[in-house]
Amino acid sequence: MLSPQTLQMAASLAEIFAAVGVMISIIYLAIQVRHTNRQSRLQTHNDTLIHMHAPIQQILAQPELAEIIRVGGISPDQLSEAEWFKFGYYYLMQFNMYEFLYAAHFKEAAAPQIWIGTDASWKNVFRNEPGVRKAWCEWRHAYSDPFLGYVDSIVSDAERTQG
Repeated sequence: MLSPQTLQMAASLAEIFAAVGVMISIIYLAIQVRHTNRQSRLQTHNDTLIHMHAPIQQILAQPELAEIIRVGGISPDQLSEAEWFKFGYYYLMQFNMYEFLYAAHFKEAAAPQIWIGTDASWKNVFRNEPGVRKAWCEWRHAYSDPFLGYVDSIVSDAERTQG
């Protein structure tokens, strides 16, 4: 029969082994979570690029659309009603991509670099292309806060600097 001291020692060793097992499990889970987060960010990055490239592919495949986008951005009043329709829907797709990335950024699902670059690019477009600001004003009802307020502030700043 085992002495009480031997049983106590065995119980203590079992507790130590259990604690080590828990620590190993926690470390393993942390590594898995980090890996999953990386994979999620890569997927968001890929999804963003797909959203960004789809409208660009349309421009490359349709030279007349490229001209509509070019003219509509700087002189929207020169577009016919049908051309403005195409311009507006083209930018609706672009605004949707911007909103997607905005949400991904604030949920920390996107790499900061893609957000910083895309956001800077959009600010530049809003600043330099009155047609895009006009398209935003026509489509802004399709969005809700906080994205709506964010883009409205960019558009207001751009209009102030242009006026």
